[in-house]
Amino acid sequence: MFYKLLYGKLFLYTLIGLFTCLGLSNSVQAQLQRNLFFNSNSNVVRLDFATDPPIPYATGVAGSYEGIAHYEDGSGNLLFWFNSNGVYDQNGTFMSGSFGIFANSSSAEINICPVPGSPNRYYILYNAETCSDLYYSIVDMTLNGGLGNVVSLNTLINSSNFSEGMEVVQIPGTNNYWFLTYQCGVGFTKFLISPSGIGPAQVFHPYPMPPGGYDGRCEFDYHRGRIGIGFAWSSQVFLADFDPVEGEVCNPVTLSSPAFSNNPFGVDFSPTANKMYFSLWYTTGVPNVFQYDFASGTYTGYQPPLGGSGWISGLGQIELGRDGKLYIIEDGGSNIIVINNPDDDVPVFSLIPIPSTTGLGISDHIQSEVFDAGIDYTDTLCAAVSSPLVLLPDVDGEYWWATSDNPDDTISIGSSLLVSVADSLIEYIATGVSGTECFSIFNQYQWSVFPQPDVDAGPDKTIQTGQSTTLDASTGVADATFVIWFPSTGLDNPFSITPTASPTVTTTYTLTVQNGPCQGIDQVTVTVLPVSVTENVCAIVGSQNALNAPDTLANVQWYLAGDPGNILANGNTFTPPVMGTSQITYVASGTGPNTPAGALYAVTLLPQPDLKAGDDVTIFAGESVTLNASGGDQSGYTWAFDASLSDLTIANPIATPTVTTTYYLSSAFDANCPSEDNVTVTVLNQNSVQDTLCAVVGDQINLSVPNTFAAIEWFDAANQSAVLGTGASFSTTATATVVTYVGHATDASGNITDYYYTLNPNPTIDAGPDRTILEGESYTFNITGGTNLQWEPAQLFSDPTSATPTVTPAETTTFTVTNTTDKGCQSSDEVTITVKSDSYMLIPSGFSPNGDGVNDELRIVPFNVSELVSFVVYNRWGNKVFETNDITKGWDGTYKEELQEVGTYVYYATAVSKDGVEYTQKGNTILMR
Repeated sequence: MFYKLLYGKLFLYTLIGLFTCLGLSNSVQAQLQRNLFFNSNSNVVRLDFATDPPIPYATGVAGSYEGIAHYEDGSGNLLFWFNSNGVYDQNGTFMSGSFGIFANSSSAEINICPVPGSPNRYYILYNAETCSDLYYSIVDMTLNGGLGNVVSLNTLINSSNFSEGMEVVQIPGTNNYWFLTYQCGVGFTKFLISPSGIGPAQVFHPYPMPPGGYDGRCEFDYHRGRIGIGFAWSSQVFLADFDPVEGEVCNPVTLSSPAFSNNPFGVDFSPTANKMYFSLWYTTGVPNVFQYDFASGTYTGYQPPLGGSGWISGLGQIELGRDGKLYIIEDGGSNIIVINNPDDDVPVFSLIPIPSTTGLGISDHIQSEVFDAGIDYTDTLCAAVSSPLVLLPDVDGEYWWATSDNPDDTISIGSSLLVSVADSLIEYIATGVSGTECFSIFNQYQWSVFPQPDVDAGPDKTIQTGQSTTLDASTGVADATFVIWFPSTGLDNPFSITPTASPTVTTTYTLTVQNGPCQGIDQVTVTVLPVSVTENVCAIVGSQNALNAPDTLANVQWYLAGDPGNILANGNTFTPPVMGTSQITYVASGTGPNTPAGALYAVTLLPQPDLKAGDDVTIFAGESVTLNASGGDQSGYTWAFDASLSDLTIANPIATPTVTTTYYLSSAFDANCPSEDNVTVTVLNQNSVQDTLCAVVGDQINLSVPNTFAAIEWFDAANQSAVLGTGASFSTTATATVVTYVGHATDASGNITDYYYTLNPNPTIDAGPDRTILEGESYTFNITGGTNLQWEPAQLFSDPTSATPTVTPAETTTFTVTNTTDKGCQSSDEVTITVKSDSYMLIPSGFSPNGDGVNDELRIVPFNVSELVSFVVYNRWGNKVFETNDITKGWDGTYKEELQEVGTYVYYATAVSKDGVEYTQKGNTILMR
């Protein structure tokens, strides 16, 4: 059993010398699902994965409640889609041939599958709701101008009762498919879809009818060797490992729990199939998404957010998107629930708002094509010969490594392979094994490693007119597939690695070497000189310059012009003495193929000053600097005009720029060979910021500057050689003397800002503690810590500037004293003098209500009373005969307008003093006549 697993990418690492190659990786194209459709009775929603995150669009087509499916080409372009109302083309137009299709709006799933051996034809697989017959129809995309139409409408597959849950799985390594479903009360059933059609039903795992009210409603899903199905109206979920080659299962597991609320419905797997998720229909307010962990064999419930304010009955189908996230439809909701990290132990949920209210169905597709259809992954690499190269498959695991020349000869076993790039093509193959406990899945990768051409076009050549030379190039690889020189002008064979070149003018030839998809390029220049040449060359004074005669000349002799009898050197290369300040001409004489009488090559060296404008310098604004140039000729120096230079014709002018300035200098022994140089004077700014603070002696003072500077140092202004601290803030203790601190801040460009903080001492004054005195008493203050005082309220003092003033307040008063230093710093203190006043009431011990106008009423005479709460009089029998809270009123000796008898009466008087204290006086009084 041999097939391949696709999921992910290939990662390649080279240690050195890896070049980009022309060939691109080549793999079998799996169907990339660009869209998912979410069913809606009012407006089907299309979720487009062309962007990240995907974008929801309203199709404008009223759909149905549950089953929906669609099909896309290999580039993710929509071909058609289908719900119980019928089939729609890529433009959303109803296909007339689908009218009357038996699919029901409450049937959970609809499948689409290519017809093997019939390109452009596709099966639509469905039933008519709950446990019922299976049918197919065919979409023929050759009809209706390539937009397609439906044929073979409602063709019976099997008349037994089958559930609404169904799934199509491609058989790896073939164009055939398994059509999987559950035969109600019998077991899980498969149908082989091949070029011969849809085969008979085969029960591959007997399974009884789930308990409860199960009637066929469910979602069936396959992913990476696992199947799962949720049985609605029961509390049961089934899952197992599934061999897509043989169509068999192992490790069957049935989950059952009251927590499932009799409503498991949607089912799907995480990208790596290490987790399975299932949703609950007609269930909200409690966990309604469950995660099953294959490693631990346990499940956990979660309650994702629903969003929106409408009525949501529960959750429907789950589908795996192209981005590796899971998407859940809400029954009656207007959001799509997203599980952002399905492979992780704890899922993270989010919501995508959509423009309509949805039902239960999400478009089903052949998930095995998207995530594990199987590929023969190949890649083409270019790398330098002998460079190390690490080949690393994306799927982690053990691999057998071999080459295509000897596929049965294992060269290594491991998760990666380190190779040294050879000088010829080698194809490496990695074959690994993964899968479940019951069956294996083989993964295969192949790399074609081409040596990158290390092209060397050879050394530059010099010839004379009419001569030829051989280009001595090399490819750096053993079997280059293609060699070409450009231009071909003057070459005897532009496809040879070593052609003969006979250009008539100086020509640069480009050599391109192709080795498979890998390419290398280099150039060589053939300089063509006339038979006799005179050349002027600028030479820096004090330097030595090697002179080269054409390499086609033989028997070369060098001499000074005008002195051919004095031979200075023999050979094509001559290094004359150190260059002086005067021009000098050297002549090379030799013979060549086209110059039997000899040829002359004269080179005149023109002196060029070794000019230096000096080193770049940095100054602060307002400063000057002397420039120090050197190397100028006897005619002197010429500075480009700049008003900030003191002199434009000397080597050391004084520069006083206001901004950063580059000064340009030139000098020349010969007008044909001038020298130039420049020097830059960087001008930095130096600013200062002043601030004065009043600092309470003994307090901790925090100083700061903006933290945007590159470097900050703190100093005492009186001693700026000792750094007190660094950084944007500085803390110190205030003293009794004036101190100035400096924050010396430098920005990234070198500009300086000095922040000066002067701390003026502000002594603390103490007016003493709060006091309490009696009304009419005086109090004398004794101030410490201040010399320039001011008391408030001033009108209560005979001298409001005294340190020992005396006051006699009539009522409780808060006094404030403020000290002002000679630097304007102020400090204050407060003292509250509480004045206690005695409060009492004088009540006569007797009165005579006889109408003589003397002592006719019993009245209170108050002292320091702010309020009379009550004044009550009782007779000897304890009866109340008088009561008032008006301090101006008294008792006239009557009760209910009758004069009371002579005798002793008891009184109670309750009052509030000026200090706000309530008290009561009681006593006896005698009523007399």
